[in-house]
Amino acid sequence: MKKQVSIIWLIISAVLVILIAALLTYVYRQRSEINNFKEQVNIEKEREKLEEEYTAIFREYRQYESNRIRFNNDSLIWQLDREKARVKRLLEEIRNRKDIDALTIDSLHEELKSLRNSIKIYQSAIDSLGRENKLLKAEKDDALLRYRKATQEASQLQKDKDELSEKVSQAKRLEAIDIEIATLNRRGRKTDDKDKVSRLKINFVIARNTMAPTGEKRIYVCIKKPDGSTLVKDRSNTFSIDGREHYFSLQQIIDYTGDSEKMYFSWNVEEYLPQGLYQINIYADSLLIGNRSFSLEN
Repeated sequence: MKKQVSIIWLIISAVLVILIAALLTYVYRQRSEINNFKEQVNIEKEREKLEEEYTAIFREYRQYESNRIRFNNDSLIWQLDREKARVKRLLEEIRNRKDIDALTIDSLHEELKSLRNSIKIYQSAIDSLGRENKLLKAEKDDALLRYRKATQEASQLQKDKDELSEKVSQAKRLEAIDIEIATLNRRGRKTDDKDKVSRLKINFVIARNTMAPTGEKRIYVCIKKPDGSTLVKDRSNTFSIDGREHYFSLQQIIDYTGDSEKMYFSWNVEEYLPQGLYQINIYADSLLIGNRSFSLEN
């Protein structure tokens, strides 16, 4: 009987040992699975965090790319393009790789540190280029301002020179003053009746001008009818103004010395004179030096 009881307890003990071992094995497996799950959760959190950080860095490189035209540095642009491609490759690995583990996460963290250091270096280089570009722009603006100022000064000097030249030309020009016009009949008496005028008497003075060139001068008188045509005796009586030929009514040659000179002209009327306003224009050296008008009535 005692022997049977001992066998039963032995069997019970063996069963308990087996149950305890099975329970311990189960607990160990559960803990291992829980630990693995926690580790996977942490890895996923790290993956998400890394994805956000790599995305932020990728955006920074994209921002530099949009402003590359202001860098004006091919070497820097090439390095930025290379780093951007590197970030893009690592970002795709984070998003798409299924078997990512803690070792890979650590490696990606190291890559992230390297990329951040690179960005600091590039940012420093970009800031330096920005300062250089600002300095160059300031120098360019200053040079442009000085060029515009010099251009304006040159333009003003040319304008002053032209004005002075014009004043000198005006000062050298002869001037007809004290112009007198008399419309006379056959008896030498003044008349305004167009049908009774037989002679036009034109007197004036060439003013004194010590700046005008001296020597032989041709003085031309043009008598303009109301319709603008010139009274002429001979169609060959022409002179030139600015390369164009014009008719003259009367002319005289004088030896001008710079002193005032009295001039006397007379036109014998042999043609029909219409009523209206007549113009007397006086020329010398191809320039208009004086003019006066008169009227004839019926």
